Formats: sequence, structure tokens, C-alpha cells
Amino acid sequence: MCRVVSARLVAHRDVLLALALAVVVFVGARFGPQPTSVADATGLAVLCVPLVWRGRWPALVLATVAGGVVLYLSVGRVSNDFVVPLVVGLYSCTASAAGSRRRTITIAAVAVVYASVLVLVFSPASGAKSRQIFREVSVFGVAIAVGEAVRSQRALLGAMRERAECAEREQELETRRQVDAERLRIARDVHDLVAHNIATISTQASVGVHRPTAPGRRRVRTTGPPSS
Repeated sequence: MCRVVSARLVAHRDVLLALALAVVVFVGARFGPQPTSVADATGLAVLCVPLVWRGRWPALVLATVAGGVVLYLSVGRVSNDFVVPLVVGLYSCTASAAGSRRRTITIAAVAVVYASVLVLVFSPASGAKSRQIFREVSVFGVAIAVGEAVRSQRALLGAMRERAECAEREQELETRRQVDAERLRIARDVHDLVAHNIATISTQASVGVHRPTAPGRRRVRTTGPPSS
């Protein structure tokens, strides 16, 4: 029951996060330093929609957002506001409980190539392309590093919790074993005591049956009154 409630809370949290990011991205793209049209700002906000499922399918969500960014830059106005959903997608994918350090390294390598291709093909920001690549890679790297730190911390806490539960189970089994051993010892003691008492009673009964009559305890003959 607790797990179901926790899963629902996480799902609701992801929905609220996606909606909040969509609003932030829309406002930033529409009224930021480089204002875009309502359609372009809406397109950027739509990139935040897949984040609703980031807790359930983080890798698929990241791939969807990355593909959506390429599609948006291909048909829309060039803008650098796509970084927000990408950063959240990268963090969610690396911080996932199903992740690993090898997976994080793979994501980082792909992110470097992805950022380089975006800058070389679309040049979404102003300035030299080398500077743009460095800026995008740095932002992606921070998201990946934070996600990996969170995943490592969760894995460590999970391992500690598992060891504690294992130790508790072993302690419980040891306590049960000691209780069973004590019960067995008591049962044996009671059995030996009862067997000893029964043997003693049987011996005394046998001796009583075969014991001769003590001297002086002769049977007195009863006669009738003397005749007159």
C-alpha cells in the first residue's frame, strides 16, 4: 500500500514538474532576451511534456526530448531554450535506479557528440561555435554529474538498507534457533525426570511385592469363646 501511494505521489510530482517547466520555457522563449513567436514558444514548451514519464521510462523520455529538439531546430526558429528539458532528461536518466556508472559514461559520451552536432548544424546560440559547444557540453555535464551523484547516493543507501535488513533477518533466525534449542533442552530434561521417576516407582513397587513379612508380625489366630 505504501509503495502504491509513493508511486502515485512521484507521478503527480513529475506531472507538476513538467507543467512548471513548460510554463517557464514558454515564458522565457516568448518574452526573453530573444523573443520568439507564440508558435515557437509553444513548440519549446511541448518538449517538456515527455518529462511527465521521466520516472517510469527515463531513457525513452531522454531520447524523445533529444529527438524533439532536433525536429524543433529543423522546422522552427533557432533558439537555445531547449536546454531546460534536455537537462532535466539527462538528470533523470542518469539518476535512475536502473542506471549504472557505465551507463552514465555512455550517456556523457553521447551527450558530447549530440551537443557538437547541434551546434555545428544549427548554431542555436550566438558566438563562436567552439564556445557554444563548450557551453552546451558544460551544461549537459553538470546535469549528468548531479544525476550520477544522486544515483550513487541512492545505491549506497539501498545497499546499507539491504545489509541492515539481512542482519535483522539473521538475528531473528538466530533468536529462533536459540529458543528452539532451549525448548528442546527443557523437553529432554522433563523427559529424563519423568523417566527417572517412573523407573523409581516401578522399582519400589517390585521390591514391595517381593519383600518378606517381618518377624514378630505373625498372624494372630482368632478362636471362639472357651466352652463352659
